[in-house]
Amino acid sequence: MNEPITVRVTDAPFCAAGDGQTNDRAAIQAAIDHVYRNGGGTVVLNADTTFLTTSLVIKSNVTLHFEDGAKLLQSPENKDYYKPVGDGYEPYEPMLGHNWDVTIKWSHTWYKNYPFLFAPEGSHDFKINGNGVIRLSECCDGDKVVRTCPIGFFRCHHFTIADVTKIGRALCRER
Repeated sequence: MNEPITVRVTDAPFCAAGDGQTNDRAAIQAAIDHVYRNGGGTVVLNADTTFLTTSLVIKSNVTLHFEDGAKLLQSPENKDYYKPVGDGYEPYEPMLGHNWDVTIKWSHTWYKNYPFLFAPEGSHDFKINGNGVIRLSECCDGDKVVRTCPIGFFRCHHFTIADVTKIGRALCRER
């Protein structure tokens, strides 16, 4: 088995901008996938840096570590949303607003939009930790916001979430 590796999402070849404006989803997901393919380890989100992203898929044997003040900020842009398909990812159109079926109050988060941080069925031995923030978006116009669960796991085991703060509301750009 390979020794666990550590990568920083801002280092090459991932090169996340971390400026809070550039969509860093592809860079962060590439870092997670790289660590997973190499037997596991840690993906580091740099201190005092904001990464605009959506739909990150956590993998087995991977730690997503927030250095002090690191932030994941949910993108308000519909084009930034992806779902796992086989060994890759494909874009999907997220549902906007509060509910797509008014008889089910939680439908927008569980039955249409993927969680912000998602671990698929069977994932194991992964961690999300550090002194950072997961910040979800909310627009002034509730019909334009992508509502999602901040963290969603399905039939996973041996995982840890520690010391990360989830904030449910953030300002977003008007579309």
